[in-house]
Amino acid sequence: MNETDDAALRYDILIIGGGPAGLSAAIHVKQLAPELSVCLLEKGAAIGAHQLSGAIVPDDYLAPLQALGHFFSPPPAATVVTDSLWHWYSAHRQFRLPDWILPPAFRRKKKQSLIQLSSLCQWLGEEAMQLGVDLFTAQAAAHALYDDNGVVCGVMTGDMGCNEDGTPGPQYMSGIAIHAAYTLLAEGAKGSLSREIAEKFHSHAGKPQHYALGFKERWHLSQGGLKAGQVIHSMGWPLNRHAGGGFLYAFSEHELAVGLILQLDYREPDLDPFALFQQFKAHPAIATLLQDAECQGFGARTLNEGGWQALGQRAFPGGAFVGCAAGLLDLLKQQGIPHAIQSGVLAAKACVNARGRGESGTVLHEYDLAVKQGPIGQALREASPIKPALANLGGIVGTFWLAAHYWLKTVGGCLPQFGVKLADHENLLTVSSSVKAVFAAETARDQALYLARIKHPETQPLHLQISDKPISPQELEYSRRVLSHCCPGKVYAEDDAVFAIRANRCLHCKCCEIKDPAQQIHWTPPESGSGPSYLGL
Repeated sequence: MNETDDAALRYDILIIGGGPAGLSAAIHVKQLAPELSVCLLEKGAAIGAHQLSGAIVPDDYLAPLQALGHFFSPPPAATVVTDSLWHWYSAHRQFRLPDWILPPAFRRKKKQSLIQLSSLCQWLGEEAMQLGVDLFTAQAAAHALYDDNGVVCGVMTGDMGCNEDGTPGPQYMSGIAIHAAYTLLAEGAKGSLSREIAEKFHSHAGKPQHYALGFKERWHLSQGGLKAGQVIHSMGWPLNRHAGGGFLYAFSEHELAVGLILQLDYREPDLDPFALFQQFKAHPAIATLLQDAECQGFGARTLNEGGWQALGQRAFPGGAFVGCAAGLLDLLKQQGIPHAIQSGVLAAKACVNARGRGESGTVLHEYDLAVKQGPIGQALREASPIKPALANLGGIVGTFWLAAHYWLKTVGGCLPQFGVKLADHENLLTVSSSVKAVFAAETARDQALYLARIKHPETQPLHLQISDKPISPQELEYSRRVLSHCCPGKVYAEDDAVFAIRANRCLHCKCCEIKDPAQQIHWTPPESGSGPSYLGL
């Protein structure tokens, strides 16, 4: 398809991704300029279906959107955080860290609330549609469209109804070309379209992004547990020297979110992140809470954790990256939603101003500078020591180093800074480490996949694509070994004969693309509407 195709749909602003960043951008464009046409594509079967987060937000996180006027309905229910604690876990005990030991930068300065990200996105989606946004679910962007000058001018949606070999099936429908003056990418971490465009325009040249893998389960406690609004963040076991931590969020006395985050720069090829999550839940302090409880949902998702050092160009000819697609997670506060909303608002302003000047397809320098020089950039710079310290020193030593650094900052000092040069997959050892591998029972994994409510017909083409670059049999075997352990859904089976890929188990976490030592795996959107459902999680 080209820019002059008469069959293409045409909009002023096209947004890829129905998360908080994309929806906020769509809403704010309509708040500023109702006459502009806006289209938003969401690959999930419903708005919020692929959205997963803890999630803790400051009470004023919606302020950028509410500045121009009230919403037509109240925001989704939130649980006010009443108590925020830090615990250190050994294998069998827990130790509460007193508040005075935490540097001021680690303490929560604003009132906060617990929310469900899927519910927030559903609410934002309703407001966007009321403002006149054309919102299409179960529509994935297959690839970008470029004009004769190489400028992004829209996207091509994926074909539907294809057979497993890619040929048209009985219900085949070809993709649609959607053209726009500006295209905003809000796909979250490791989006396929973001990867394509970043590679074309060298947006992240020399600045490798770094990632973490997060797990979350929602439990109903029949006997009650923590008090409503109580939050516990944990460090130590079972991660120990690996960087990351766990969390317990009490949405009510009977509703508890349990999660674990592991940074993906670990070195052991046989490490199983899902097994670590099972170990975490088996800790006596957590197992006691979960006794006789019912797990009601499971999910896994990768997060951008490169921070300031990995921040590349956020704008490109014809559009911009927003939210986690731009790597705007605040590592100090471990929050991404406020920055996602703020970046969506800033991108919307830049697009509206450009359209007001009659521009189309230009680079949105206004947005790029607003992110870098505004509150988002300030927060990312303040958190800039975190990833390098953890990457170079590990979880335990790195945590103590960061505490010392931020305490010294209160008196105008600091500690020597580190750099991070290797991508996450480049940290892997080529031989087994001395660390004993931990494996999860397959029944636990199958139950988790059931609770993720994955819908993925086996007859559609394989969405986990293997590049055709030549690799040796030894490299292939090593890649298969790493992938069979790192993938939470056990998509990559250990088989002596073939590189078996069970795509119907895919959680869309994209961990495989990040940790594959051969970098031959490319995650692409499956047939629209496929994948897990995190509604209510």
